Amino acid sequence: MTRVDAFAQKRQLPGPSHEAWAGARVEELRRREPHGASHPRPSARTLPPGRGLDRVPTAPGVVALSRKHQEIELVPRKRQMSFWTTQRIRQALTSENPPIAQPILDRVRNACYELSLGTETLITSTGGTKRTHKEGDQVLIPPGQAALLITEEELRIPRDVLAFISIRASRKISGLVNVSGFHVDPGFRGRLKFSVYNAGSESIVLEVGERMFPIWFYQLDEDNEDDYRGQHQGQMHITSVCKAKWPHQRR
Repeated sequence: MTRVDAFAQKRQLPGPSHEAWAGARVEELRRREPHGASHPRPSARTLPPGRGLDRVPTAPGVVALSRKHQEIELVPRKRQMSFWTTQRIRQALTSENPPIAQPILDRVRNACYELSLGTETLITSTGGTKRTHKEGDQVLIPPGQAALLITEEELRIPRDVLAFISIRASRKISGLVNVSGFHVDPGFRGRLKFSVYNAGSESIVLEVGERMFPIWFYQLDEDNEDDYRGQHQGQMHITSVCKAKWPHQRR
């Protein structure tokens, strides 16, 4: 016996109008349910006229149903809001529309992806001139100096995902501080640009291509109604310095 048949036997509603509605509901469920399918947990709700909220079974993926003014209204089921796990990130990166272009799966660990340092930097000690490096080159940030860094990876954040970013703990312990944003908006496309400051007493040496910026993905319960449309949308290079003062220039 399928769960629809069980529902048909157990459901008892007084009055001819309720019985007619229940019969129509059973037939609708039977048409939706695959032959011989059995699902232990109900996944939709119905509200018959004059009765409280009752749970009834439906096939997986069927939208929730509510009864209002003698009509059945289809209500889209909300997604579960949670951070992506390691396996969920790997699954997304191997999908048709990955959130990171040309990802390296070995960089997925501890429920995050480790973005690498790109080939462009801008350091205040060099007079504010952008420099281009090769893979493996070293980048030196003297104490008390700030820098603009960019990721090697290009992001393609979905509209139903909010991302959070940081710097690896080993770099933060040495005195490197992220003074830019800590999240990535839904719909953002491009490389991430980090504004950092060396608050330590010694120079910090970075290597182009090293894993440096962890990113976490948070699943929203629905698509965000608007994509990110800020000035950094589509950025692929370090183009200019923010007009605001660098941290070491503030008094």
